[in-house]
Amino acid sequence: MENSPTLLIDSGDLIARARDGDQDAWSELFEECYPKILRVIRRRMSRQMRKHLDSTDIANDVMNSLATRFGDFDFASVNELRKFVLHAAQQKVIDHHRHQHAQRRNIDRDRSFVTDDGRTQWEPADDSPTPSQIAVASEEEQQLLEKQSGPARAVLELRLQGYSKPEVAREVGWSVRTVERLLKKVSDSWRL
Repeated sequence: MENSPTLLIDSGDLIARARDGDQDAWSELFEECYPKILRVIRRRMSRQMRKHLDSTDIANDVMNSLATRFGDFDFASVNELRKFVLHAAQQKVIDHHRHQHAQRRNIDRDRSFVTDDGRTQWEPADDSPTPSQIAVASEEEQQLLEKQSGPARAVLELRLQGYSKPEVAREVGWSVRTVERLLKKVSDSWRL
């Protein structure tokens, strides 16, 4: 087997240059380690894990972790670095496996909303307003009405009761356009 180009270079020098922030050294380290990390991760991942995770995401996570904490380590050679990164990749796969199989996040517990015959297994959460949302809306409505005078207040009260704009106009004796202008003016502070 032929030696990779990285191994022909003084590996201690390569590590030192990478530690000093040399992008070419980082590129060489990346090219040396990344394909091996991917192979280790792909061998370690189960079929179930492959449905939910991408091996490149884990490999990128390992390399990002290495880059952010590179100064904390003292690698004498690229081989030491490679061994460390491969071990870290194996640990990441194990951690993902443990995380997925934790009781509250068990991937085997994933179920579809719809059964094979097309029936819904359960109803989605109700999207009606919560009691606190109703209370806030009622309070805002009350504040809005208190700010209005006679006819304008009557228009808003009728609209809040569900009357259409033409019906409100008939009740208060205004044109539909006048009702619309009043509602447009008020809509900046509250949605009708």
